Amino acid sequence: MANVTGKMNHFSFSLQHSRLSIALHIFMLLLICFCIYQALNIWMCFIAGIGLILSYIFFLNQKQLIKLEWLDQNDWSLKYSDNKNTQTLELERMLDHQLYIVLYFYGSKPESVLIWQDQLSRLQWKSLKSRAKLH
Repeated sequence: MANVTGKMNHFSFSLQHSRLSIALHIFMLLLICFCIYQALNIWMCFIAGIGLILSYIFFLNQKQLIKLEWLDQNDWSLKYSDNKNTQTLELERMLDHQLYIVLYFYGSKPESVLIWQDQLSRLQWKSLKSRAKLH
């Protein structure tokens, strides 16, 4: 994302949908279905499979983070797809797990954000990884 001068803003991150996350969830769904198939009869497996698919559809309909911006020190702003307002939260810690980074925030309800590598451009990903190392 370029600002007016054409330079990259290293403090603002626009997130896309993650293909890695979807692939991991589908793999886990198939693995669970296979284990259920081994343990139960075919009808119970079919019912459990439908339940798993419905829960996955429910998971996909949750709010999606579309923009993350570092404001100052530990203050970050978050913008979700279903909300017009921007949330400002204080960062507790950042954990880098190579394929994804987890941001933990303080608050009345502890909130965490999972950012996959393919959700950001390469430059934004490197910027976020360096921020995680510094934090």
